[in-house]
Amino acid sequence: MLDRLERRRGGVGGGSGSWVYALGPAGRRLVAYWAGEGLPRSRSAHEPGATWTAHTLAVSELYVRLREAERTGRVELLAFDAEPGCWRAYTRLGGAAGVLKPDAFVRLGAGDFEDAFLVEVDMGSEHRGQLTRQHHAYHEYFRSGVEQAKTGVFPGVLWIAPDARRVALLMDIQRGLPAQARRLFTVATGEQALGVLCDPATGGTT
Repeated sequence: MLDRLERRRGGVGGGSGSWVYALGPAGRRLVAYWAGEGLPRSRSAHEPGATWTAHTLAVSELYVRLREAERTGRVELLAFDAEPGCWRAYTRLGGAAGVLKPDAFVRLGAGDFEDAFLVEVDMGSEHRGQLTRQHHAYHEYFRSGVEQAKTGVFPGVLWIAPDARRVALLMDIQRGLPAQARRLFTVATGEQALGVLCDPATGGTT
């Protein structure tokens, strides 16, 4: 079901390395079957690069942490859609077709209330121009009204940054946005992210 990637990742405490596993041919066929896509012929998958792997593991770690929070009764994880299931199609302001590509969509329950977030996991590898364009894409998607028409509300947008320096960069980009757009975003470090998701009134920076 699984293949072990050739690249290793450093182990806890800087000791022996840890292996990273991905779906093998049989695993990919099963997932396709469960998704209603039949049983396609499975070809050998190209091994992903280090940056893509690190990003995918970071998104997966967020899911694991939310499941752990759910087991302690802190929150109820109602939905967690990763890429590409979390992507949003919409019509851009000029009439062209657009696709917003967050890293995840999260819907959480706490008592009688629900919170929803579109999540961006920033690994510190994208330049300022790309980050700025992604912020504008969220504002454009908000203005399209597609999400609000489906659910009645627009999710919060949580940027998870690797360190304080990157938090400062994201906040600086957001200060240059219209006031309506700035209200969409919250920025948090990886350590703060769970607190923001489970209790939006605390943690993070808006």
